[in-house]
Amino acid sequence: MILVIFTLLAISESYEPEPVRWIPTYSWQDKNPYGSYALYERLADLFPQQSIQVSKQSFYELYRIENDESANFNYFVINQTLNFNHIDVENLLEYVESGGNVLLAAENFAGKLADTLDLDNQYISVNPKDSINVSFNFPIVNLNKNYFRFDAVSFDSYFSKYDSSYTTVLAQNEKKQAVLLKRELGKGNLFLSSTPKLFTNYHLLWGNQAMIRGVFAHFPQEKIVWDEYYKSGRGGETSPFRFVLSRKSLKMALYLAIFTMILYVIFEGRRKQRIIPVLSPLTNRTLEFVEVIGRLYYQHQDHKNIAQKKISHFWEYLRTHHYVRSGEINEEIIDKLAAKTGMKKVEVQGLFRLIESIQKNPRIAEATLLELNQKIARFKKS
Repeated sequence: MILVIFTLLAISESYEPEPVRWIPTYSWQDKNPYGSYALYERLADLFPQQSIQVSKQSFYELYRIENDESANFNYFVINQTLNFNHIDVENLLEYVESGGNVLLAAENFAGKLADTLDLDNQYISVNPKDSINVSFNFPIVNLNKNYFRFDAVSFDSYFSKYDSSYTTVLAQNEKKQAVLLKRELGKGNLFLSSTPKLFTNYHLLWGNQAMIRGVFAHFPQEKIVWDEYYKSGRGGETSPFRFVLSRKSLKMALYLAIFTMILYVIFEGRRKQRIIPVLSPLTNRTLEFVEVIGRLYYQHQDHKNIAQKKISHFWEYLRTHHYVRSGEINEEIIDKLAAKTGMKKVEVQGLFRLIESIQKNPRIAEATLLELNQKIARFKKS
């Protein structure tokens, strides 16, 4: 019954629409508000006839190992926080100085990258329901205005520190705080943005295509490399298990499979044992044996043989109970046995005379055998 209920729940969950996730991922595959699927799809329009590559490698691996160092490309890195190691920072700046163009967008620049570029970010306190104007210090094609209006939460970060002697402010908020910088390094340019949400589906689909077009107009028509390494590490989103857990229907199916396996282990996986048969206790067949032997002797009419065995058992009885050995019968022993058993001396004498008579005769009658049996039985009961 429980299994049926879980199955029905899994089926119903699979038909429910996926909930909107407002968690910033900036991933090229994410169609939620703070993913960058829409921008990635527009890159082919912004850079026609240029190849587009998704990189899941560090910049050092991309620049030194995979890419031809003589070929330039536009490198886009968008994430909540950027914290490159010193090797990536050195190779990134070397690439820009050689003529490359790089966009780094993050609300927080940290570590070696921030120290080398002398950057610092700050957050301003805003009301989530408020909006804010962002003005651009460069003309945008087919647009008379140079500002756009955004929700304040998406633009609550700005550059509080940067080297103004080498840096040009391309965009600022209504408080005159820089949010987009251009820094010339050698033959190339490094573009820095403190508002990565500017490049997400949410803002691109709400009428800010012209603004995005104006930003990317600063880049030459070259190959595009879109970074996914610094978002989730090496191949993070390609993990099958992570993908399963990210989909409600698949997650419910996984939980159902695990629950079914647990039920199987509990009810069917136990060690099974054959039924132990009930064995009847062994019956005492001594009496049956004696009866069979007695009947056998009786059918052969061998009364002397039976009498001899009775006499042998009687002598053994005398030896163990009265300490009298065979052949020692005399008047003194007869008196002693009579006294111990309470029988008359005449009866005891009669028993031993009968035994002596039987032993002397080769054959005896049935009556003699019965008389012997009665006398021995009476002696033992006395």
